[in-house]
Amino acid sequence: MSANGSGSSRQRIEVHLGKVLHKLANTYPTLLLTVVEAAQNAIDADATKVLIAIDQQASRVVVVDDGKGVTVEKFGLALSSVGDSIKRKGSLGQFGLGLISPLDKCESYVFMSRPDGQTVANRWQFDGASIKTQREVDIPHRDIDALPVVPTPFRSADRRLNTRWNTMVLLDGITQDRTIRTVLLDDLEHQIRVKLSNGMRRKGTTVHVVINDDKGQVASRDILPMEYTGEPLEEVVYHDADCGEVRFRLYRAPKTREGRRGEVVVMRTDDLYPISWREFRTQAMGSKYLTEFLEAFAVLGSGYFEGVVTMQNVVLDPQRTKFVMNDALLTGYMVIDRWFRDHGRKHYETEQEQRREERYKELGERSLGHLLDRIGNDPQLSSVLEELFASPERKSKAEREQQPTGKSSTRRRRTIAEAKPKPASDDPDTRRAPAILRFAYEAIPGFAHLWQYDWDAATIVFNIMHPIWVMLDETDGKRTTRHDKQIMHLQLFVGLEIIMMLADAGDRDEFEDARNELDKRVRPYARTIIEPMK
Repeated sequence: MSANGSGSSRQRIEVHLGKVLHKLANTYPTLLLTVVEAAQNAIDADATKVLIAIDQQASRVVVVDDGKGVTVEKFGLALSSVGDSIKRKGSLGQFGLGLISPLDKCESYVFMSRPDGQTVANRWQFDGASIKTQREVDIPHRDIDALPVVPTPFRSADRRLNTRWNTMVLLDGITQDRTIRTVLLDDLEHQIRVKLSNGMRRKGTTVHVVINDDKGQVASRDILPMEYTGEPLEEVVYHDADCGEVRFRLYRAPKTREGRRGEVVVMRTDDLYPISWREFRTQAMGSKYLTEFLEAFAVLGSGYFEGVVTMQNVVLDPQRTKFVMNDALLTGYMVIDRWFRDHGRKHYETEQEQRREERYKELGERSLGHLLDRIGNDPQLSSVLEELFASPERKSKAEREQQPTGKSSTRRRRTIAEAKPKPASDDPDTRRAPAILRFAYEAIPGFAHLWQYDWDAATIVFNIMHPIWVMLDETDGKRTTRHDKQIMHLQLFVGLEIIMMLADAGDRDEFEDARNELDKRVRPYARTIIEPMK
């Protein structure tokens, strides 16, 4: 510094590289993500087969592949460029972070690889505890004649795949036993299919997973890339100055026993590595800009849709679980909301309407099955039902009393046994609705009553917009098994009351008078008996 106080100087920053590498390794916070990253690197090396072997008893993870291998030069470049993009555009393995991700998850981490066309292999030894103490990190390297054999519990899988492995990642002494024990086959398959399917399809790769659990039981699975088998929706493309081209290649996910379980992923255009919708939404939820887009994000993550949303100008973060927060990403949020308003909402609302109709139909059939069971067990009610529905025509009590005897009355009346629906199984809830009485459902805005009776069709039509129905059918817009039970209870109560009203009423005027009395009883019954029930 000069005598008059003017001038400048520089302050050198000393970095403890070992500690920094350990912190960066936590970019992949779970063992599962580290394993998926190893498989991704194998796909990037053009592997056609990848074997992931997890030994919970020995706290060991082995990942081997038949790709082109890694040279000493390429390995060094990856280590020296941790956190930077070092590979060609479109490559899955864009960041050196994946290479060091095992450091804080195991006692010993070994990376071995035989480059394509070479006879000897390279072996690098990572000692996590030692690296953490080093200001300047050196990774020991030596040549080896061949890769070690796959460990004993996994030899049968190795023989079945019958290939020459060129790269092996070996993690020994997983530092937290519970970490390795929480890696489940289903979870690992899900992550691989969501994260790696694009690369697997393009490279023709299959992934084989074998887990030896802590009881010595071996389970295996061959994982193929995820294919979209649902109904294709119209492909939609938007253009924006910040985000570039945003393309929606989406499908209506196929229906399963658990409902629609579609997965939507988001990725940079022409890339292979997507992030899941859950990861995309989690990042967006941390942004103050998302408030007005909540519905669009919720619907795209509902399982109804599956497919890919690509954005031209977004930048994948080194963590590979999110994008860099910039104008391109924020604009992308807006484009997603625009697509939802232009196209997505109508698809989803149609689906919701269909699901609602199917649900009410099922609940109605189950309710009628229970109702007829109870009536059939009561001789008095049984005779009432037989009298009411002896013929397809619905007659008033006075008309029935005036029915002449003789030829016109020789029509054989149905018995209660014939009127009851035949069970499809031993479960009474699966019985089909009877032909003698039906439930139907309509949204009737402005209609003051909970139900109306269709005399010609012998159908009780419930108004699903009535406050009593809404009260029993949902809580904060959500429906659970409890709501199903409440709606069934309501239908049983109203159905039985209407049957008795039909039996007692001399004409329709009397029926309407009785209806008014029932309407007065339904609300307190629903509030004090049905709704409080768990």
